[in-house]
Amino acid sequence: MGKIILITGGASSGKSEFAEKICEQLEKPLNFKDRLSKKDNICCDIRNNYSYGEYIDDRLLKANRSNVVYIATGIPFDEELKSKKEKHIERRKNKGWDTIEEYENLDKLFYSKKFDYEIVLIDCITMMISNLMFQDDVNFDAGNTENRNEKRKEILTEVEKFTKSIKSKKSDFILVTNEIGMGVLPSNKLSRFFNEVAGEINQILAEISDDVYLVVSGIPMKIK
Repeated sequence: MGKIILITGGASSGKSEFAEKICEQLEKPLNFKDRLSKKDNICCDIRNNYSYGEYIDDRLLKANRSNVVYIATGIPFDEELKSKKEKHIERRKNKGWDTIEEYENLDKLFYSKKFDYEIVLIDCITMMISNLMFQDDVNFDAGNTENRNEKRKEILTEVEKFTKSIKSKKSDFILVTNEIGMGVLPSNKLSRFFNEVAGEINQILAEISDDVYLVVSGIPMKIK
């Protein structure tokens, strides 16, 4: 098992920049033979209509050209998120890292024999939770708690498979998440439910992590 590093903090606190700096510190230069066989870094989305396992192997065969892979979990559904995505891509464009856009079934990706990256940066866990929570048409504000309990169980199962898979790898994993729920208690059920689930998952990830950093105003503080 490699090292697991969790980076948490508020929105636009400098978490991603700090995570990328850690990756650069951990990154090992490719030897000359590897460089001859590896071309430009590419961005791929592994969601499609093909057989999931087979297509993962096929895409990794084409994408695995670097020591580092950036796994982007966000789905840019509006102009603001699209702009943020482009900003992140611009910041990484000269690093030569591979990028995979996906938020679910990451365990299948990591278990693939062709997934042999030394450093894996996942940005971010909170967006992964959000996408898993809202990928179905569920009314979380309704009085019935059964839907919320079922969705919570579903997300925690996904996270359990995710954590089990990263603990089985020799790769170093850098996980970026948001520290939410530090303000006023939300007035609606949906926001409270999201805070509870995200907070619970952050605790699970912090427990299995070797190091945990809290980033405030661009300043990282090691808290574990």
